[in-house]
Amino acid sequence: MLLGYLPPVQDRQPSGLQKKREEYEELRRRHYLPVEAEAPSGDVDGAILRQIRLDIPRTSPGLPIFGHQRIQQLLERILFIWSLRHPASGYVQGINDLATPFVVVLLASELDCLPEEINVDAASDDTLDAVEAGAYWCLTKFLSDIQDHYTSGQPGIQQMVAKLREIVHRIDQKLYDHLEEQGLDFLQLSFRWMNCLLLREFPFPCVIRLWDTYIAEPLEGFSSFHVYASVCSIPDLLVSTAETNGLSELGLAPYVTRPLKIKEDLKANRYFIASEYNYHAGSHRSPWTDRYIPSPPGGEAEEEKLFRPPGRLGRLEQTFNEVFAAYATSYYEGSVSSVYLWDLEEGYAGAFLIRKELPKIFGDGKNGVWDAVHLLEVRDAANSHYVDFKLSSAVVLHTQVSQKEEQTEISAHLTRQAESRLDRRKKSGEDAQVIQIGTMIEDNENFLRQSLECIHVAHGFAATGLPAVGVRRQAALHPRFNQASEGFTFHGGKVSNAERAFRSFGIPGCRC
Repeated sequence: MLLGYLPPVQDRQPSGLQKKREEYEELRRRHYLPVEAEAPSGDVDGAILRQIRLDIPRTSPGLPIFGHQRIQQLLERILFIWSLRHPASGYVQGINDLATPFVVVLLASELDCLPEEINVDAASDDTLDAVEAGAYWCLTKFLSDIQDHYTSGQPGIQQMVAKLREIVHRIDQKLYDHLEEQGLDFLQLSFRWMNCLLLREFPFPCVIRLWDTYIAEPLEGFSSFHVYASVCSIPDLLVSTAETNGLSELGLAPYVTRPLKIKEDLKANRYFIASEYNYHAGSHRSPWTDRYIPSPPGGEAEEEKLFRPPGRLGRLEQTFNEVFAAYATSYYEGSVSSVYLWDLEEGYAGAFLIRKELPKIFGDGKNGVWDAVHLLEVRDAANSHYVDFKLSSAVVLHTQVSQKEEQTEISAHLTRQAESRLDRRKKSGEDAQVIQIGTMIEDNENFLRQSLECIHVAHGFAATGLPAVGVRRQAALHPRFNQASEGFTFHGGKVSNAERAFRSFGIPGCRC
């Protein structure tokens, strides 16, 4: 009722709902065409539909109903039609999550049961059609008040993050100073909280109760209330973020990683990445020489006491660094990469890091950085036939392009998790693990680049009438990575600042 879907006058409710459902049915006939095969690469609508289909299986994995094919098809139609009807923002990752409370509440109401008791198989096609129409109109109204969260630059989210930072600084100076000392950026820390409105952080019944309050508040009250809810829950949210990424046992989380830095190992005449994963006693260990830079105050005697991966783990780290450097050269020309490993009780863990900074050329108006952080856990029990791999990847992009009086700033922070298993009865040895991990990293990065390009770039070009993004193939440089990489090619016409920003990195994208 507060979202304008159910008429407030009871006598008008049946006719009002019927009218809304008929309007939505017309939108389905007009805009949604079931596509069995993928649309052509240059078709922006096809790229959006493919992205929706990639995201839907990962929507609310804790709720069984969203694994049901009928519900996934229902969500696909809602999100695709909404995207076509709202070209200013289009579909953006996270909107799929925002549709779930409406689907659950409406379906529970239609089946007259509690949300946790929903049986999708018991719902008729007419029931699901009614739920689909209601979820579409409720989502449309809900997003209409916060659409600036998903337009270019996401100013709504930026404002809420700024408000969060201001409140934490005012009420908890100790926490604020600690986050600053650790180099934690509030945008990276809280982006998902603002983008998905705490849907991934809290149990679903709590989310429904929280959203009741959101909807009851006027627009400014909604934004303020959400920020205050985030402030009050910061300790729990930080723990939840780590657990969500499957890394609570390791104490690691890409959402709250420190910014990467580049240092030079003069002895090896090579650059390496300085991060919390190779930091000890005020120095950073180079993966090329195992030296700590700068040397600890106690000299060589003190340095010898600092951590170095022992024996087999050390040799494996060297192998990973050489292979990963070849991978980074293939995908990120001019980048710096590093790999750091450490022991676990049954296996090992590691950080695979890439940083690419745009070269500073006076007068070209460009600056920016691309950080990729892949945190790995390998379980290699001696009494098991299997080796289990868990990977959590994060990509952080920030770039700025200025031309004359026009300035474009692009920021993004995306994450993805993956798991796999290697049967050592079929494949064994270090090379098998190197290939397994390399394939997982490559798949995660391809997905994250695709998300950035297809959603934030390709759709932006379509909305402005600018040319879409094409692709070219490049051969992978190292034989252990046998999949091809992909790159940007821009076709004719006026070149936008957003286009220049992404092209400046020379980072390959997707087949959009």
